[in-house]
Amino acid sequence: MTSLLQEPDIGQVSDWFEERPINKANRQKLAQMIRDRVLFAGIDWAKLSGSIEVGREVRMLDYACGPGFLSNIFGPYVSSIHAVDASSAMIERYRNNMNEFGPGREKVAAIVGNLLLEPPEPALLADEEYQNFDLITVGSALHHFPSAEDAVRLLGGRLKPGGVLFVQDLYSHLSSEAVQQSGQVKPPQYKEGDMKKHMEKAGLGDFKFEILQENLEIELPSEEVCQVQCFIARAARPLS
Repeated sequence: MTSLLQEPDIGQVSDWFEERPINKANRQKLAQMIRDRVLFAGIDWAKLSGSIEVGREVRMLDYACGPGFLSNIFGPYVSSIHAVDASSAMIERYRNNMNEFGPGREKVAAIVGNLLLEPPEPALLADEEYQNFDLITVGSALHHFPSAEDAVRLLGGRLKPGGVLFVQDLYSHLSSEAVQQSGQVKPPQYKEGDMKKHMEKAGLGDFKFEILQENLEIELPSEEVCQVQCFIARAARPLS
């Protein structure tokens, strides 16, 4: 396995981040903004609101899943979820949260792995089970990847015809003066043109992009609080 799978402190960092009152409140706010836009994904869901099943199978892949932020949002509308994360600590936390996801624990699988390698690791990620998804999600992770363009290409290649790649990430990052003076490197930010280019290069179409207008506050380990603005984007693999 690669060094991406060896991050012994990421679980502790995630726990600290998730439990800070400011961060917790703003994650909930972000989750609600996405829930309010669940139709943005453009998926014919397996279940409608109120858990009414419509007899349609919708397979979801949650990549860089973390503890399951997007699985929790989209889970009530899909038939099954495969979750992959490079961190074993994150997969452990994801598994602890499985009962909260819509399909039910028996319809959710989580594995430590890296889909951005060619070939992917572990080798079972090349199996048919990890292909032909109706929905692939990446939440607040694209800016961590070595290449956003390669990530979109590789993930988009795992969609079935008509399947959708859904991305949520940073649109703008407003640091306090103290953070700016500290020399800390701000994470990459993606504009509409960036995302459209990546999606089109991956052969995906029907692109949509929306800026979530409300600013969110994030407390950093330095105890500085910064403001971020997020976006959601989606594109679909052509039917033919």
